[in-house]
Parts: sequence; C-alpha cells; structure tokens
Amino acid sequence: MSSIPIRRIRRATTDDLARIHQVAVAAWTPIYERFRHDVGDEMFNDVWAGWEANWFKLSPEQWHGRGIVTEVNGQVVGFATWWIINDKGAEVGGNAVDPAWQGHGIGTQQVRAVLDIFRDERHRAARVHTGRDPAHGPARRQYQSAGFDLPVLNSIYASRLTDVAQIPPPQRLTVRDPEALSADALAHLVRVIWEPSFAAVRLAIGHGLFGIFFSDALEKKRAAIAKVLAESPNLVRVAYEAGRPVGLCVLEEDLKKRLGVIAHLGVVPWHRNQGAATALCMDAFQRFRAAGLRHVHLKAAVGEDNDSTHSLCWKLGLDREIPSVDYFMRL
Repeated sequence: MSSIPIRRIRRATTDDLARIHQVAVAAWTPIYERFRHDVGDEMFNDVWAGWEANWFKLSPEQWHGRGIVTEVNGQVVGFATWWIINDKGAEVGGNAVDPAWQGHGIGTQQVRAVLDIFRDERHRAARVHTGRDPAHGPARRQYQSAGFDLPVLNSIYASRLTDVAQIPPPQRLTVRDPEALSADALAHLVRVIWEPSFAAVRLAIGHGLFGIFFSDALEKKRAAIAKVLAESPNLVRVAYEAGRPVGLCVLEEDLKKRLGVIAHLGVVPWHRNQGAATALCMDAFQRFRAAGLRHVHLKAAVGEDNDSTHSLCWKLGLDREIPSVDYFMRL
C-alpha cells in the first residue's frame, strides 16, 4: 500500500452534500457500466439512464446527520452513510471513495469507523448490502475485511418481454384476481409461502441476528402485500387449483421506464415445482405486454434467491442477472 498524506475522518455536514454526490457518481460509474454490460443498452437506457443526476444528491432536508467523510489535505475524498434499523441493529448505507484515492484502505477505514459508531450507540449487530458482480469486488472485500462474515444472497432477474419464454400453464391451474381472498386468508397464505424462506435466513445467520433484523419480517411482507391489495388489487394475482390458492405474485408497473416488476412471487411448499410459479409469471408477462411495457424484472429477495429460483428464472428466459448479497455481523 503506497503512502498518502494524513487523512481525517469526521462527521459529515450539509456543506459536504455536493461533494458527496460528486464522489458517489465518480465511484459508481464503473458499477453502472457493469449494469449496462449485463442487461444491454436498451434496458439500461430505459431503466437507469440519467442515474448520475440524483445518485446521492441529498437535500439538507433529507440529510439526518448519519454520515462521515474522509479528508486528505482538506479535500473530501470519501464518505460513508448509515441508518438505524432498531435499538439493536444498524445498516451501513451508501459509501464510496473517489477513484483517484482508491486502493489506499480508505473504504475499509470508513466502514470500520461506522461500525465503531454503532458500537458507541450500543448496537449489537450490523448489516450491509452490496453487489455480487465483478464491479463490486472491492466493496465485498472491504466489508469482509471489516468483519462482515455472514452472507445471504438476493438478485434481480431481468429480460426484455420479447425474449421471455412462452410456456402453457397446467390446465388444472387458473390465475386470477384475488377477489375472494379475505384478510385472514391472505395472512395465512403469506405465512405458509414465506415462512420457509425466512427459516433459511435464520439458518444462515443464526437465531440472534435473525431476531434483530427479521423478527417482524413476515408481518412486514403481509402488510406490504395487503397494502397493494387494498390500493391496487389488479396488481395482485393468485394461482388457484381446485378453488384453493396455491401461489401469489405482486406486480409493479413503471410506464416511464417501460418496466414491469414481479416484486413478490411465492408458492405453497406442497405445490412447488408443479407449474404454479410458471403460470403466475406467464400471466404477469401477458399483463405487462398489454400495458405497453418493454422489460421485466423478477426480484428474489433475501431468503428467496436459491437454486430453485435460479432454475425457474432461466427456464422463463429471465437470464440477465443482477446479483447482490446482504452481509451480517455481530459487533
């Protein structure tokens, strides 16, 4: 490691926000170019074009003082942010180092400084999210060096709607609006579908960390789906077999980006690998086309990105993957 002038880490102020934006754009440009490489020019231009204008461009009203900056010779060359999840856990947020100053250990030092703040505030655990693509390699190494040692995978699987597969659903399955799904039935369906996913997360990170970060995750999942069901019921689709719900998906549509998103997708455990997930996705693709959309993303959240999900997405033609990972650690 080459020597550099003495650096100073201090709390960020609103006066630093413009420089934080500059550093963020400079540092993340290679990452977004990797996105372009992975998804192609057409999807990138529709979904991510102009990202530089607002990336970490925070207003003073949005700034809550949860950030540090690193100075070298009086110039801000890096920053790190965070937010509090609860009284026991906190998350390292966006952080970056000016490319001209990368390779000197500044990024790792910033993350360790944030972890020290967490300890001073009596938090017991930390979390951070990053990519699994080659462009995020330095970030992953810096988090691992700082002590983040428990990974849980997540991904976005993407494609153009013209490129996805056309697979006829099994005749015994129907996909329709959830008009007959009561609040209690929805809560039961969400619990049955997603309990195994959260159990996998508990196994990966341990009961203690799970209790800090995911104790109410199942209820949050139910509440999020119930909110969509109440406000936009046409964006919730249910797969039925013999009148019984066996699968569920929640959709999002962004007309400006020409993007359809399968935000939540799940099937009851005893009906997996029997066509319900495929039927729900085929239905979603058809609806997205009817809305004039061009692209589709399927989100595989923490606990949902596994070999079965990967195989399903590739079978469906969702073969442009944006892989990511959440790391956890005890403090």
